[in-house]
Amino acid sequence: MNFSTFVLFTSATVFLFTPVLLGLRATNLVSLVPLALIYAAAYTIQKRDRLPGRSNSELAKIIAINLAVQSVVVLILYFVGLGAAQVFKIERVATPNSPVLGTFEIACLAVLILSSACAELVKSRGTQRPDLDLGPTQEREPEPEKIFSVPSEDHFIVGELKQLPSESSIIEFKDGKLNLEILGTPISKEALALAQDARRVVSDRDEGGVIGFRFQEFVFSSFEPRLQTQHPGNQSYIWETGFQFGVRFFGDIEILPGLFQMRGELRHDYEPSGSGVPCSVRMKLPNGSVHPRHFMFTSLKDAETAGPDCVYALNVVTTDIRDLKRISLFKNLNEAILNIDPPTNSSGVTSDDEIESLRSISKLENLTRLWLKSDRHLEMPIEIFSLRNLVDLTFSAQITHLPPAIVQLTQLQSLGLQENRLTSLPQQIGELPHLRNLDLRRNPFQALPSTLSKISRVRIEHEKRALYMDLSYPHNKNIEIDQKIFKVTASEPAMSTLNEKLKAHDLSERQQEISENARLAIDLRTPRAPKQDANKSTFELKVGSTKIGGTPDLKHAEDWPTVKDSDGNTRRMRFLAQLNFAELSDLQNYLPRQGLLSIFIDQWNDFPFELRTLYSTDTKHLSNQKLPASEMLSDGDGADAYPGAPISPVLLVSIPDSSHNDEIDEAYDALKRDLDGESEAEHVRLGPHTINAYVFTQGRPPERDAAEKKLGQENEWMSLISIGYDQNVGFQFDDCGSLTLCIHKADLAALDFSRLHSFFYSS
Repeated sequence: MNFSTFVLFTSATVFLFTPVLLGLRATNLVSLVPLALIYAAAYTIQKRDRLPGRSNSELAKIIAINLAVQSVVVLILYFVGLGAAQVFKIERVATPNSPVLGTFEIACLAVLILSSACAELVKSRGTQRPDLDLGPTQEREPEPEKIFSVPSEDHFIVGELKQLPSESSIIEFKDGKLNLEILGTPISKEALALAQDARRVVSDRDEGGVIGFRFQEFVFSSFEPRLQTQHPGNQSYIWETGFQFGVRFFGDIEILPGLFQMRGELRHDYEPSGSGVPCSVRMKLPNGSVHPRHFMFTSLKDAETAGPDCVYALNVVTTDIRDLKRISLFKNLNEAILNIDPPTNSSGVTSDDEIESLRSISKLENLTRLWLKSDRHLEMPIEIFSLRNLVDLTFSAQITHLPPAIVQLTQLQSLGLQENRLTSLPQQIGELPHLRNLDLRRNPFQALPSTLSKISRVRIEHEKRALYMDLSYPHNKNIEIDQKIFKVTASEPAMSTLNEKLKAHDLSERQQEISENARLAIDLRTPRAPKQDANKSTFELKVGSTKIGGTPDLKHAEDWPTVKDSDGNTRRMRFLAQLNFAELSDLQNYLPRQGLLSIFIDQWNDFPFELRTLYSTDTKHLSNQKLPASEMLSDGDGADAYPGAPISPVLLVSIPDSSHNDEIDEAYDALKRDLDGESEAEHVRLGPHTINAYVFTQGRPPERDAAEKKLGQENEWMSLISIGYDQNVGFQFDDCGSLTLCIHKADLAALDFSRLHSFFYSS
């Protein structure tokens, strides 16, 4: 029974007796007391689902509607009562000259209407709950863990396509969260063809299948018995299954006791509202409950409306530090993300009242996670260190000093001190027993304690790690690195190419600047694949030559590296590439003059993966180790999944990408495209594989990643080989990504390929 129906029903029930009572006209106001009690009792005992807490504006709206409805009903029934009194010739106590509505009648109406408003107010305020029950009262059973099959009724409509919710749809209340998998009944290809609107959004690959929506860990943004929300955001997740890529649901989702329904449209994010395909779902919802502790409030006002006992997680932005006093009232708060964004006219000076507000955070004894961020200078109050349950603390507010008392947070596992003005840290910080993650980025440190080496993961600029640890590469220290041989200046043909390109792009005046950073690289090109014959290999490959993919050239089959899979079965690793250094010797002086390097990987579609190399200076007596097509390798593919392709090495002048610079340098970008071979008339550079070239990433380069993971300076590492997406071979790392294998230059000089660093990148 909805709210309006209930109000009308209650009014009719209670005021059924008012015509006689009002028509007879009581002689004193004492008669109003039982009348008001009768009304309040009738109002309260109606079968109606309990209301959770409402905001003041919602309460005012309810009371206003109730007052209006009750007033109309009372007036109508009052005049019915007067008419009944005249028909049955019932004498009224009033004198003949008294008005139709005397003082008594007006008082009676006021008391009755006021009792209605008070009953609604008391009922609304008295039913706030930390959990939200979603089942019908008469059917409610305490089975939150049970998975219910939904009866195939109501409807599932997408455009012109009308169907029923499938019986295989699932609803599950688990750990205070709601999981739903709403599926339509199977769609025939013919039915889909007739439904033109649905065809716009339903994926072709799902013709003849089912479409539906899957909600994962759905939690609620309010405590209404009738939840209405838009497409779920950070706290709830929805997958639109069986629809074209990029199509999402936009509209309202309603969850009422015993009922779930969606109304809106399916469209792409970039399409305007109203341009999509209409979608409507309605299905029965069994009983269960959702706990508010899983919901993160993003509004301080909403959190206060829900009540202090219902707020477990908070993520708010405020311009007033004094709002922290209001937050300190949420005694059950477990997670707090507080962004203090000071107004533009702020003086930047912290007042005593604001300092006291910062200290009030210490009242939140149940906090396990606290993030406080601000562009304004705030000092960390030592009172925070009384929060002994904290396991995750981030304080980023231009602080200049970290109190040594932080050692009191013995349960701390993660500490974020990024974007402050710290120049040093207390020696004791490395003694925190459970601290595993420490973020120190973007601080002007001048000294750091050696105890930081005890923390497993410290995020800080690579050059600042030298303040607390030895960054020198621990292997082959007796080998001196000649950095000049890796630069373009070491090759006359390469310098000639660079100067020619600089002149063509009117950049000759920047020759010194650009050549200093230019690398002497090799472009490993694969030819276009010919049409494959079922009885022949794609390419003719010379044994022992440089190639990518296929199967390796080894002296013995037993040399093929193996690993054990999750079931304990021994499988051969995937062969990735082999480099014949003699074929590359004319293009550079930093690689060995001879020998064959074979590279193998395990689970190459997952990262990180295991890497093995075989290097031999003897390239004689090799044979190609072909395997049966049925044999599975360690990556789960057949041995012949990726046919090999020969390599044609070409001199490459590689310069850094300018995409990270704030200013757009169009001439420089054109030069880079020209050097990379992307200005060729017919197609882009033939091969995405390189040696010692700059590898494009949207973050840190592979050489820096290698230095951070395995020590040494960034310029001491080089890209031994970078392999990208190549349709000629079939390799594809994730979404057209790349795999770069870096080697320390001292190891390269020592012909030691046992410590390669793998770097995987995909946008």
